[in-house]
Amino acid sequence: MKRRSIALTVAAALMAVLLVPGTLMAAEETIEWRMQTIAAPSTSEYKDLAQAFADRVGQLSKGRMKIKVFGSGVLAGELEAGGAVSKGVFELWHSYTELYASKEPVFRSSNEWPVNADPLQAAIWYDAGGSKFYRDALKPHNLYHMGVTPVAGEHIWSTVPLNSVADLKGLKIRSGGVASRSFKILGAAPVSMSGSDVYQGLQRGVVDAAEWTTLTVNYGFGLHEVTKYLIMPSYSGGATYDWVANLDAWNNLPDDLKEIVEVALNETSYKYWMKEKAAERRVLQELEKKGMKIIYWSDEDMRKLEEARMQVVAEMYVKDAPKYVEVLMDQFRFLETLGYDIPDKYMQK
Repeated sequence: MKRRSIALTVAAALMAVLLVPGTLMAAEETIEWRMQTIAAPSTSEYKDLAQAFADRVGQLSKGRMKIKVFGSGVLAGELEAGGAVSKGVFELWHSYTELYASKEPVFRSSNEWPVNADPLQAAIWYDAGGSKFYRDALKPHNLYHMGVTPVAGEHIWSTVPLNSVADLKGLKIRSGGVASRSFKILGAAPVSMSGSDVYQGLQRGVVDAAEWTTLTVNYGFGLHEVTKYLIMPSYSGGATYDWVANLDAWNNLPDDLKEIVEVALNETSYKYWMKEKAAERRVLQELEKKGMKIIYWSDEDMRKLEEARMQVVAEMYVKDAPKYVEVLMDQFRFLETLGYDIPDKYMQK
């Protein structure tokens, strides 16, 4: 009888342990994902956003989900990364969906809004319903658009003074995407160049100016060492980074882990955004101390640049892409709710 009592006591104790929520979670299988970020390990994008997100998922899930972060190009080239995630080579991609536009035209200008009406415009549009456009577009590719992170604006770094849009004429400027096409409309001579070559390109005079990523990241890469002028305000604010997961991997996550991933992403994105905005102010102060000349373009000049950008997306990027037109018109209508006047010639009824 005594032995039976001991056995029953042990069994009861084991049942009690198994019924403790924390113990149940610990007993579940650990889910491991691999994520490639477009950021280099030395940047704030990598440390304060990509890695911080992965760490937060691990914390909130109490170790049930682990995400290992890899820098740009480690698992796949950036132009091939979306396809790699689609095939399940790795589970998550933190980058710009514009790089996937050759496979899905909806994303032709997803990270380059033509107008900077509000620094958080793209994130607000996404949360207000824009996410459905992106998720519907990616589903046939076995991809899930997990969310976005606001991106600080880009600026022109130049070796020569650019006092107005008129000074773009004949300028050799490293650029890409919507920016490149719009600069060309305004008379510049855009040069295609990888981000890793921008510093040397400016240093050797291959280009006179460059636009590439955010103010704080460019400062970290030392662009102030090979330029003399910074053009303000940002011509491309209000955009976002994208987080794209393999659809099968996402669907296989338990519902509570999906919620944890979403909470971690929103929390990390907010903290990163606030930290970047504070860092921008410090960087501007440092640049002035180092003798960098900051040139502020007038509202009239900015409007000319925005007009060129709208021309690019509304006339050049809409060809053979009805889904993209639908997204673009929805974004234009949203910009109008923010008080920006979109010319009728660019609106499709």
